Amino acid sequence: MRSLKSVKTPVVATIHGCVAHELNRYIKDILKAPTADIATKYFNELEHTGAMAADCTIVANHWLKEILIQEFRVNEHQLKVFHYGYDIDSFLKRMQTPSKVHPPVGQQVIIYTGRLAEIKGIHHLLKALSELKKIKKGWVCWVVGDGDQKAELKAQSRALGLGKRVLFLGNRNDVPSLLSLANIFVLPSLIENQPLSVIEAQIAKKTSNSK
Repeated sequence: MRSLKSVKTPVVATIHGCVAHELNRYIKDILKAPTADIATKYFNELEHTGAMAADCTIVANHWLKEILIQEFRVNEHQLKVFHYGYDIDSFLKRMQTPSKVHPPVGQQVIIYTGRLAEIKGIHHLLKALSELKKIKKGWVCWVVGDGDQKAELKAQSRALGLGKRVLFLGNRNDVPSLLSLANIFVLPSLIENQPLSVIEAQIAKKTSNSK
């Protein structure tokens, strides 16, 4: 980056998560690569270089700032914390817009919103729901979003006998309304930073359960 920019032009970068954490987990736990140790050293160095390349690097919270300082040797003076902003008034108005989706009568709604990816841990959520159905009735789970694991997760849901208890609603533009109808928001992610889905659930005053 420094070789491309003008000396007189300051560069500000923002980091919204730790890519090295995700890549290291994938290499070690999913691929179980024999060269995992070499790969993780490479990814860790990339994380350090990326965070140090700009004149100033912005992160969304103090947690990520400390991760970069302690694990990836990023200089503290390089990092500035700038919390996410959110248009709360607009979100609250969208919550009042009726959705075409309605919860079944007498059923509590558990909702997940986000990508359908392995790192989001939805496969663990489905396993937990298969246990929940053994001890409790009167609930459904809405899975809102899309991703490369959609078909696999649907197949898992069927194999676990969840049937109509779990509905895959796909990508939607009425998430605020769906959150207003839900009783519990769940985030089963294996690695996260500061997801907007949690911020939205908090605005909607939902219970947040993180694995």
